[in-house]
Amino acid sequence: MNQLKSVLKKILGSNAALRQGVQEARIIELWPEAVGAMIAKHARAAFMKERKVFIEVDSPVWRQELFTNKQMVLKKFNDLLTKEFGVSSKEAWVSDLFFLNPGSKPFQNDR
Repeated sequence: MNQLKSVLKKILGSNAALRQGVQEARIIELWPEAVGAMIAKHARAAFMKERKVFIEVDSPVWRQELFTNKQMVLKKFNDLLTKEFGVSSKEAWVSDLFFLNPGSKPFQNDR
């Protein structure tokens, strides 16, 4: 197992684009841990682009609630990412959150 870790570290260390992609995927995965089970039932991180995370919500009410508490959620999310990736807390991993309007289909929480 340690050999595999070592090889992966070497590969990621030599390829900045791959490392960034892996980190972005991990950021998306950490959304439920950052916001808690209740919010994660109603909102999920869909994708990340240019340090901005796009969040799908299941209703306008949840969209407004998250928008109202956006700075608090963003800080909590970045604090978790700082612990996860071990970087200075001055370096924000996520610069902004965008809450997407619910689509015509019901929100699917398939986790």
